[in-house]
Amino acid sequence: MDADATRPAPKETIESEALVSVLATTDLHMHLYPHDYATDRPDPRRSLAALARHVAVHRARTPNGILVDNGDVIQGTAMGDWAAGRLAADHDAAHPAITAMNLLGYDAATVGNHEFDYGLGMLRRCHGAAGFPVVLANLRPAGAAAEALFPPWTILRREIRDLAGRWRRLRIGVVGFAPVETLTWDRARLGGALRAEPMADCARRMVPELRAAGADIVIALCHAGIDDDAEGESRDADAGALDVARVPGVDAVVAGHSHTLHAAPSPVMVPGAGRGAWNGENAGARMSAGTRPAAVPELGLAPIVSPGSRGTHLGRIDLRVRCRDDGRWSVLRGSASLVPATAVPVAPGAAGTGEAAALYARVLNALEPAHRRTLARIRRPVTELSAPLTSYFADAGDHAMARCVARAVRAHLDEVGLDRSDGTPLLVATSLFSTGGRGDPSDYVDIAPGPLLVRDLARLSPFANTVQVRRVRGAVLRQWLERSARAFRTVTPGARDVPLRDLAVPGYDIDTVDGLGWRIDLSRPVGDRVRDLVTGDGPLAEDDPVDVAVTDYRAAGSNGFPDLADAQLRHADASTVPDILARILGRLGPGDHEEPRCAGWRFAAMPGTTARLRTGPGARRHKSLARRLGLEDTGVTDAEGYALFRLHL
Repeated sequence: MDADATRPAPKETIESEALVSVLATTDLHMHLYPHDYATDRPDPRRSLAALARHVAVHRARTPNGILVDNGDVIQGTAMGDWAAGRLAADHDAAHPAITAMNLLGYDAATVGNHEFDYGLGMLRRCHGAAGFPVVLANLRPAGAAAEALFPPWTILRREIRDLAGRWRRLRIGVVGFAPVETLTWDRARLGGALRAEPMADCARRMVPELRAAGADIVIALCHAGIDDDAEGESRDADAGALDVARVPGVDAVVAGHSHTLHAAPSPVMVPGAGRGAWNGENAGARMSAGTRPAAVPELGLAPIVSPGSRGTHLGRIDLRVRCRDDGRWSVLRGSASLVPATAVPVAPGAAGTGEAAALYARVLNALEPAHRRTLARIRRPVTELSAPLTSYFADAGDHAMARCVARAVRAHLDEVGLDRSDGTPLLVATSLFSTGGRGDPSDYVDIAPGPLLVRDLARLSPFANTVQVRRVRGAVLRQWLERSARAFRTVTPGARDVPLRDLAVPGYDIDTVDGLGWRIDLSRPVGDRVRDLVTGDGPLAEDDPVDVAVTDYRAAGSNGFPDLADAQLRHADASTVPDILARILGRLGPGDHEEPRCAGWRFAAMPGTTARLRTGPGARRHKSLARRLGLEDTGVTDAEGYALFRLHL
């Protein structure tokens, strides 16, 4: 409903019930316009614009609703990079994401970890133009006198229509949380400016505040996952939303960060018993297409929706609420569902048809200038490729893409005058991001020989990470590589077609270190697999020093990798890896960045043993490369659309 609703509410002296809906987006990552900037093709499967049609239909049919966003909006596509550059040059410019969200009439939002990728100044300027409250409770200024980025919570005052058609006043509390790990991942940018509190601990403080301020119901926007098996330092990011859903007084939770699709109802409330008294009444609660509800709702758990990423789905939580004769509200039960962007939003002629088409058109028109400028930018040539660059076989030892990035970083360090006079070997650590993650067989890089365009650089390095050079010992490097090697499953000698990858470990945790060779022995347990480290100077001993060029993200000890904060800092500058690629690859000229496809790491030989590599179906276009890597196409495509290859160890 309109944030400025002023409809007078009658005196609430009659007990009644109403339905309230929360529509939610999360992890849009600048997928605003229905176009894939990585391939430069229209993409109707995802985008905020595509979801706008469903928002319009919902509003036409259900008057009691709010629209919220759960963070990670402003980073992720070429349009995001263009917008960041524009705001850096013109502090008064409007960010296209905020423009679109204002047009859609968002009611509230929080921020995710990637909102901090461009620094605090950019974050303030960008979200300062929001026509809706942005809330963040658990990341606060480190100094007592420092101004908070955003208020911790807000209360939306709405007039809703109950099931009898009467208007009632409802105060909806909205509180926001971001992963505490943000302070680690963006340590170089934040520089100790913020302090963090685990989401659930903060929620236990915030909920009483909200209730005391008059909130009738509480909605938690948690930029975190729902993996209850997560533990240790990654718990907040991987399971924080689930932990908050267990906090008494939280009535609904929007989850995100993990890019998963999930919708789970809450137990039905027994009047007077409070949330958590399950009586089985909502076991058959209505769920829309695409929903993956929990089989049996956990007692004491608020309904949760996690609408995936990149605008593929709209999340929805429906709450049945009761107003007692004293004016106090309680939540009776809740259901959660997912609406795919590709679903037909409404039948021709039905309620909401005109609204859906009109809102979709308004969003496209508002984004059109940014879209045109982004297209012009991504279509600029950088250099020429004489051979294809793909990530299909990166998990089997094809490091051509990683070496391309490493070559550019080395050239950049030469340009800035890194002191190498003491002869310490310089290594360059890189990782790939498009290797079939998130269950998407199309999420691979496949750049044909010919022009390498600006749009292709985002596939090589999608994040605005900067480069540091740290001096470490061989023992630290070995620990680092052991952490990376956990991405592969243990294989018993003589086994046949064992799955190669542990899919619980993201592909971007598999690091390649240019200038270093080593073997990974899959017959050994996790933590004892790395063998025979060697640089151009010979074998690398545990006490031998090396200089390693690494991103600020990896240097911060992200995802359990060694924290290099105490390692000697040999160099750091503000150049981002995408900027380095654009500048250096263009200067090197045709073919100058090419490297032989020989692995920095390779698997230890295991005669008579094979493993199964799952990769994108486009890999079948690269038969000669597969053969050079010891891969054999099985001809099988699995149920998720992945091609299966056999790796002869």
